[in-house]
Amino acid sequence: NETDRLAYLVEDLLDFSRLQTGTITLSRNIIDLRAEMYDAIATIEQRALRSGIVFKVTSPDTKVIISADKNRLKQVFANILDNAVKYSNPGDYVTVELDVIDDEAFVTVSDNGAGIPKEELPNITNRFYKATNSVTGSGIGLAVVKEIMTLHGGTLNIVSEIGKGTTVTLGFPFKN
Repeated sequence: NETDRLAYLVEDLLDFSRLQTGTITLSRNIIDLRAEMYDAIATIEQRALRSGIVFKVTSPDTKVIISADKNRLKQVFANILDNAVKYSNPGDYVTVELDVIDDEAFVTVSDNGAGIPKEELPNITNRFYKATNSVTGSGIGLAVVKEIMTLHGGTLNIVSEIGKGTTVTLGFPFKN
């Protein structure tokens, strides 16, 4: 487990370094955001269930087509979903919603977990920043998410309240 944790940390650090120096380029393709979202949920769902956490998912019944780097999108989803599960308690649920509004698609992940102190919210996407109630992690994951979303021309919005949970909204433009 420790070897895996260190391998993920090194990979995150390398990715972040590449993102910061502009040496990483996106391999964009036309993809179905809805399918990628469901794949990401399926990847983490068994671990969530073992922790007593259930996903509640809503989305359109049709494909949501965007131009994106599938592998980088998986990184974004893995980080956001992992955080939602990590900071939730047994018996909680994580809500994942996909909405289409005008010329953007939004994936919103909400948990009922610990929440993030209001004064720390502006810093949580800074590299190596760990909130005071952080349970594990390197403080690099949300920084990587922010960079990947920026490269996609997308948005990252995080709202949180101590004891009530956190909501992360990812915005993806249809045209780029």
